[in-house]
Amino acid sequence: MHEKFAPSDPITIEEIEMINNFLKEQLVNLLHIIDDYKIDTLIGASGSFETIYAMINKLHKYETEVDLEATCHNININDFENLYWELVNSTIKERKKMKGLESNRVDYIVISAIIIKFLLENLNIKTLLQSNFSMKEGACIKILKEQNITT
Repeated sequence: MHEKFAPSDPITIEEIEMINNFLKEQLVNLLHIIDDYKIDTLIGASGSFETIYAMINKLHKYETEVDLEATCHNININDFENLYWELVNSTIKERKKMKGLESNRVDYIVISAIIIKFLLENLNIKTLLQSNFSMKEGACIKILKEQNITT
């Protein structure tokens, strides 16, 4: 998405609207189907969600090993909204100084935040969670359980 839109630094309101319109066009069928299920929780695994959690909680960086007992963390939606506005109004230079934002995500975190905000608004999400486990790990655990293999 970053390459498709090549946003300004900082991103403009018009560019945010273009991304939102693109998401609406691309996800129209999915949004319609999901509406029948009344989903109110969005769970993000890895990557941008770990970064957002780390940034909101002012962590140096996200470390799964720090809290092996927790399977997920709640991300307060108001805190996300505040971070969203901080990100979309920031330059790359400013983002490089933000606590919790790893250097390899500086260019992409704004687009990620826009996508998450789009989903929050269009799905009427009330709860935002960051999972400590990726989908691959979940699939592996499911297979192991089905085959009665313990870890």
